[in-house]
This record gives sequence, C-alpha cells and structure tokens, in this order.
Amino acid sequence: MTKRLILLMFISFATGFALAIWAEDLMLHRQEDQLRFIAPKVHFVAGRTVDRLREGNAVPINFQATIAVGTRQNIVERLVESFVISYDLWEERFKVVRLSQRKSASNLTALQTEAWCYDQMGLSLTNIPKNQPLYFKLEIRADDSGARTPLFTASDTYNLTALINLFSRPAERLQPHWTMEAGPFGYGDLKQNM
Repeated sequence: MTKRLILLMFISFATGFALAIWAEDLMLHRQEDQLRFIAPKVHFVAGRTVDRLREGNAVPINFQATIAVGTRQNIVERLVESFVISYDLWEERFKVVRLSQRKSASNLTALQTEAWCYDQMGLSLTNIPKNQPLYFKLEIRADDSGARTPLFTASDTYNLTALINLFSRPAERLQPHWTMEAGPFGYGDLKQNM
C-alpha cells in the first residue's frame, strides 16, 4: 500500500489532479467528507531528526491541523496526532507508529514514512459551512526532549494539558518545526479526490 500511495502522490503532483490549493508548500483536497493535506516540501524525517534516529533514539513527530471559519481565530475543527519514528540500523529503514490508534508501518524509506503519516490524517468537513471563508493551519514539531508529557493517554485520547504545553509555546531554538497556512479559500475551491 505504501508504494501505491507514493505512486498516487507522484501522479497527483505531476498532473495537478488532486491539487486544489497551494499555500507555499501545502496541498489541500477533499476525500469523501475529509480535508486531506500534505506538505510535500517539508521533510520531517531528515536532518537532525535522522541523526537522532541513527543514534538509536525514537523520535516523536507531533502534528496539529486546524480549520477555521470566517477568521483565522474561529477554529471549528482540530486534529492532533503523534507518530513515533524509529530506525533499524541493519535494514537502514524506518518504522513509524501512530500513537492514537496503535497502527504502524515498517521497512520504509524516509519519504515513505512521511507519506504514511500524511495518509493517516484528515479533518472532518461534515460541519464546515460551504459559504464562508475557510483557513487551514498545519503545525509539525519533532520532539527532541524525550521528557515531555505524552500527547496521548492510555485510553487513546489526547492529553489536553500536553497539547496546550506543546502548541501554545514557541518551538525551541533547535527543535525541528514547521508551520504552514492556507486561506482564505472556499469549500468549493477544494477539489474532490476519489
């Protein structure tokens, strides 16, 4: 399935079929009743993160995606997700675990790991008004500390205190992090991807 996803992403990039909105490095489209997103130029499995992985550390990657209606501050949908990435020194491949659902994939390249993470996420569009301006924001942070409170509890719900602590403060100076925004755009601007 991972090879299929990479192929679909390549076809989407090459043809522009799934491309609906570009906000610098951000692509958005609808798939059924979800807003799907990808930041193809953001490589969170690279640089300092890969260095730490090759040293034998597992690295959490935290995502927060929001949809706001009318103004950027009127957030109506939020997705918080954490993935833990590890590296197999013998195989020279990555393994990734989605913490909220305990799903995993292994024997992946860095690009396949990133694609798998994006493929696991989507924001509900069920209650999004179709006639008001929309704003989308994506934040990605690699957690270098290893000492923070986990974003997900044993019951697979996100820990509100940890969420506030993580995304309400600025990223640390050396912490790999990315923020991308799109908007305003209309519901009708989102192409449907089957």
